Amino acid sequence: MRHTKLNLLTSPGFVIGISLLFLNDFYLKAELHNWFTGKLSDFAGLFAFSLFFLSFSKKAQKPIVFIIGLLFILWKSPISGSFIGLWNTYAPFTIARVVDHTDLFALSVLPLACMYAKKAYVLSSLKISKVLALGIAVFAFTATSRVDDQVNEFIPLDKSYILPYGIDTVRAKFEALTSAEYLEDLTNENNQTFGIITFQVESCTGLFEYSFTFLENENNETELYLSDVLYTCEDEYFTADQLIVFFETKVIDEIN
Repeated sequence: MRHTKLNLLTSPGFVIGISLLFLNDFYLKAELHNWFTGKLSDFAGLFAFSLFFLSFSKKAQKPIVFIIGLLFILWKSPISGSFIGLWNTYAPFTIARVVDHTDLFALSVLPLACMYAKKAYVLSSLKISKVLALGIAVFAFTATSRVDDQVNEFIPLDKSYILPYGIDTVRAKFEALTSAEYLEDLTNENNQTFGIITFQVESCTGLFEYSFTFLENENNETELYLSDVLYTCEDEYFTADQLIVFFETKVIDEIN
């Protein structure tokens, strides 16, 4: 088979990857809702997503795969929370993802995708339209992150706390949290620390990502300012007061 542009989109590997992505997102997740279905979309989706872009170039395969891996890491980190919040504020549909560091194991399919792309020319292309395959792929990639049956909200909180500890002690307590995960973003010239706390709420499938700053005052106390939260939950909305209670239960109560 002559290896021309878009032939990867009709190759068996790509079709299987897209089919698994569809099957998992539209059926298996709802029926099984376990760790396997949670990981299957990452592995199948990342494999198919890589082949999708590799189909447009035979020469720059390693840079393409490297960029895809980097974007996946950013997407699966709390850093993308601000982008998601901005998107969901202005876009016609909402998107969501769950922050889970074990999802990064899916990066292992990138070398396989690269090797498959190089060898795919010896495989028989399936007799389907490349334009149809292209359209189905675009729909699959957007549908897997699109949230139509879930509440995905970005809520301002504007809540302050005075913690009776110095800032180094507060950092240590945040890093030792068992009910939440703490990510320190940066510290500015005023010694304000910008951080993100993520945790799960029992009734929801997604994570709650709280953004805050804290600053040590002259009394050797730490002022914590809770600015906003991005959360995803199936068919359930929360008020700002409820979201503050979640934070106080999962974080404030545990560090005091």
